[in-house]
Parts: sequence; structure tokens; C-alpha cells
Amino acid sequence: MRIVVCIPIHRQAEAMFVSSAMNMASRFLMTEMELDGRRLRPELWTCVFTSADVAANRNRLADRALEWGADYILWADADHVFPDHALIRLFSLNLPVVGCNYPTRVAPLVPTALGLDGKPVVTTEALARQGKVEQVAALGLGLCLMRADLLAELARPWFAFADGLSEDRRFFRMLGAAGVPIHVDHSLSWEIGHVGAQTFTNADCAPSPAS
Repeated sequence: MRIVVCIPIHRQAEAMFVSSAMNMASRFLMTEMELDGRRLRPELWTCVFTSADVAANRNRLADRALEWGADYILWADADHVFPDHALIRLFSLNLPVVGCNYPTRVAPLVPTALGLDGKPVVTTEALARQGKVEQVAALGLGLCLMRADLLAELARPWFAFADGLSEDRRFFRMLGAAGVPIHVDHSLSWEIGHVGAQTFTNADCAPSPAS
């Protein structure tokens, strides 16, 4: 089983992202993994493309992952931080597409996940403690695991800024139209950070007790 970690970079990778990615890879490869009762010998490959065009980066990364025979693609944006068990957690959920909810990079902070009702999904500490995994309409691709064969169900280009949508919003709309369920893991989402002017977490998005 081969997982290709696809990392689009606009300017540079944040230092804490590099640390997060290295620790995640190390722990994943040291862990005995199973899928549907079968013990796996996972291979973990990494692919990076750098340009100011994030949609083009993602298309090139997806093409390369398929060329390398990926069974899964882990999208990991270079301005995020996450715990070393991140890939173990996402893989263990055994879902076609599962990723994280995280805040935008600048205030006012807005969650990046959208519910099936089209409204922003707020990850709270309570949902994280419950280990809640929720079906949603869309996520950001900051940290998201998907089966690589799903790309064959979608028209090219997979990623483009069109119809007034960002490249990831449009991608998830295409997945939804193809009948592919999309899930957010609130537990892991509570542990992820998005590096902007400062590192924002979902705690910064949670409504105040008075609201």
C-alpha cells in the first residue's frame, strides 16, 4: 500500500510544518497498520511542487501521485502544524475522504469546513473529546487523506479557480456530485494549527460562552 504525501508550496514551508511532517512520517512507518483485517506494509512517498498557482500545484501533485501508483493521497499544506499521530488517525478511519477542519489564516477567523447545510462547521473541544467524525460538504485541503482512485471519477482539471470557488471548494463540489462522501474528524481537527500572522487553532473559532 502506497501513500503519497502531496505538499503544494506557495513561498516556503513553515519550520513547524517540516517538524510535524517528519514526526508524522516516522511514527506512521513504525506503526503496524491494518486495513479490513489485513496487515499492511505501507510505503510513504513525498511529492512537492512550488509555484504561486496553488491549483496548478495540486494538479501536478495529483498527476505525480498517480504516476507513482498511489493508493492514497495525503494533502498536507506547508503552513499547517499537526501531531505525529495525524496520518495514523486519518488512515484508521477507513473512509474515502477524511480530513481536518481548521481556521482561516487571518482574522476574523472562519472554519474551513462546510456542513451539508452549506453553513460553516465549528469544531469544539466537546466534539473533539467525543471523537466525532461528521459528514460534510467541503473541507480545506490543509490535511486531508483520500483514496487516489477517486480522481478517476472526476473530470479534469481536478483543481481550478472557477464558478466563484476556490480550488479546494470546487474539488469537493465535484466529489459530492460524484456521490463521494466527505468527512471531517473533529478529534484531529482540535490538534491542528494554521500558521498565519500567528498560529490559529479551532479554539480561536469556538463561540464565546456569551454568544
